[in-house]
Amino acid sequence: MTQAIAALREHPALRELSSAGQALLSQQGVVRQFRIGQALCAASVIPSEILLLLSGQARVLIQDHNRTVTLEKIGPGDFIGFPAGGVAHETLNDGTEPLVCLVIGQRLAQDVVDYPRKGKRLYRNDGQRDMIDYKVIEK
Repeated sequence: MTQAIAALREHPALRELSSAGQALLSQQGVVRQFRIGQALCAASVIPSEILLLLSGQARVLIQDHNRTVTLEKIGPGDFIGFPAGGVAHETLNDGTEPLVCLVIGQRLAQDVVDYPRKGKRLYRNDGQRDMIDYKVIEK
């Protein structure tokens, strides 16, 4: 977590954060690595999360009129937040190397995550993960 703490202290958006605030973020953050082509996150119905990219490149995708479009390309030092229940989005490692980022957010036992490009919804409950096709979900 040393790399994550250093990244938090050096990032312009977090420089003015108190030591207690930085400690809280570093306690709730997890440094994760993502393969090329792997999705980093998708639209979550329950928790919010933020990403601080430490290395690699990613593309933030959103759904616009039933088509997937690139909202932004992000790289090392970029900081991006995703509110719970926001616009359906997906962040994808589209670089040429593994992507490493600090993921900060709630780690709830239950979560619901939408993957609109795949037409699926993930239900997570205490470690159990069930991926369901949209077409079988009653609206």
